Amino acid sequence: MEFPPIIAAIVFVGFLALISLGPNFVLTTSAAVSKSRRHAIWTACGIAIGSFAWAGAAALGIVSVFEALPLLGFALKVLV
Repeated sequence: MEFPPIIAAIVFVGFLALISLGPNFVLTTSAAVSKSRRHAIWTACGIAIGSFAWAGAAALGIVSVFEALPLLGFALKVLV
């Protein structure tokens, strides 16, 4: 088995995932088109704050809490 073609395929798929549009892009673009530039900027700031909050929770080991208390994890998913 040769590794260069496999590595090239993995890099190519990763690149495609990197350039694909996600729901955050769609939400921000929709806010810019339907409302205003200021609204789109606030939308992007909200997305960034939420991303940082989840990254911080993951770094602090919130996953272990959700594994110990699955009902808490489910409640958080329903509420958010």
